[in-house]
Amino acid sequence: MKTKRLIAMLLAMSMLLALLAGCGKKNDEKPENTPEPTPRPQYELTDAAVNKEETVYINVSPDGEVKKISVTDRLHTDMPQVRIEDKSNLSGIQDVKTFSEPVKDNDKLYWDMDSTDLYYSGSTDNAPPMKISVSYTLDGKEIKGAALAGKSGDVTIKISAQNTLKKSVSAGGGSYDISCPMLFVCGMILPDENFSEVSTPNGVLLSDGSRQLVFFAGVPGMNDSLGIDKLGINIGTTLGGSEYTISAKAKDFKLGNMMFVAVPFSSISSLGPDDIKLGTESVKGMLSDIEGLMGAFNSLNLNDMVQMLYGDAQQIEQLVNSVGQAAKLYKENKALIDVLNKYVTEGNLAKLEQLLADMQRIDTSRLQSLAQFTHLSELLELLGKFDTNIGALAQFTRDYLDMAPTFESLNRDLSSPEVQQSLDNLPNIISQLQNLVNVMHASEQMLDRMTSMLGGESINKIIAFTQKLENSVSMETLTKAQQQALTERMQAWLDFGSSYDIFTQRTEKMTSTVVFVYKSKSIG
Repeated sequence: MKTKRLIAMLLAMSMLLALLAGCGKKNDEKPENTPEPTPRPQYELTDAAVNKEETVYINVSPDGEVKKISVTDRLHTDMPQVRIEDKSNLSGIQDVKTFSEPVKDNDKLYWDMDSTDLYYSGSTDNAPPMKISVSYTLDGKEIKGAALAGKSGDVTIKISAQNTLKKSVSAGGGSYDISCPMLFVCGMILPDENFSEVSTPNGVLLSDGSRQLVFFAGVPGMNDSLGIDKLGINIGTTLGGSEYTISAKAKDFKLGNMMFVAVPFSSISSLGPDDIKLGTESVKGMLSDIEGLMGAFNSLNLNDMVQMLYGDAQQIEQLVNSVGQAAKLYKENKALIDVLNKYVTEGNLAKLEQLLADMQRIDTSRLQSLAQFTHLSELLELLGKFDTNIGALAQFTRDYLDMAPTFESLNRDLSSPEVQQSLDNLPNIISQLQNLVNVMHASEQMLDRMTSMLGGESINKIIAFTQKLENSVSMETLTKAQQQALTERMQAWLDFGSSYDIFTQRTEKMTSTVVFVYKSKSIG
């Protein structure tokens, strides 16, 4: 399990490095000359399942003040050419590809889906649930971020992430205010020509030789929500803290965009309701749940979060969506995949190759002539030629009989309803797989940069950072009453997290996920 988490963290951090290395930046502004909306055909309303993936983009000042909020929603159905029902409180809603608007009926929206995916965008004035603030000091004195441009001296940057989505609950024999659990990720680039002696007490530093990446991850509000500090449980300042600090010597201060991502637990697929079992049997069991929670933060889903920090938004979004689509294909076709894994073995493939080789040694034209003879003289002539095929035919028969039990077992397994459903949908599966392959090919350059930039020293730093998270849980003894109270409080906290899955609105029949991406204005 530890190895899996370390590999996941490596993937996440290496992807972040690749994106920071020079991908294009997202342009939040609409084109000056917006094309005329493209007419759309009308389809029949469907009750099929619809998934809504929402990304909220927040532009902030260098100090964290919100300047603009735009939202992109991806609607997905398994069947194209249908009309779906939607709900949203966004302003200026438009399909991002056709610039067309939905059909509106009171508070409902209707979209005619040409394909299985549709993207639309809009804007809102509603405040996001994670409030970001950034403060700066120069030689020990407070200073506004914009005023730092071109300055030199000892600089400290303090980032505060305040989770404002809260509610009161009764759990563990008391009433508490808990915040909706969200994974928070932060990244920024500090060029070596402008920054030296960079340090951070609760993050990780990586370098590509000309600049340093500062990376933070945690769950702001966790300590207060669970009362961790009062119980004497030490989970360190990295996971449960809400403040992150960078210190450095600056020369002609210049800072690019800082990126922040907040992800509710409901949008982290590895943190499903069955993945963490809360118990009160022992201290070790209780704290293992917290360690499991920490492991989930370092799971592959963190890769999805970090990939959004920098780069060409459309390319990154396609790559992130392809990962999710691949996981969805696996879940939907697991029965067929299990059958293939069972029978597509080196031994079976070798036997099948032998059968094909046996068939090639048989003169099938002579066998066909034997079945069509009309005169005795022709039969005698053919039998004289057929003797050269007897050995090859006998070998084929022996090899086939050796494979026959496997063929029979395969036939039984393929007849199951789950496998048959996948087989019936095979053309669509192949089409989706081809789309995934195309996305991966389009991302080859970005992935190559990831491979070349991540060296051994960086890997060691990431491993040390991950182990710091894993080893930060104190194993001090709790009483049974404390264990029970913490269990109930944590369960309420997790339930709150699983219930928050949309920033705007959705219909009751929809499933949804939401991610918040903050981008600060550059300085200098």
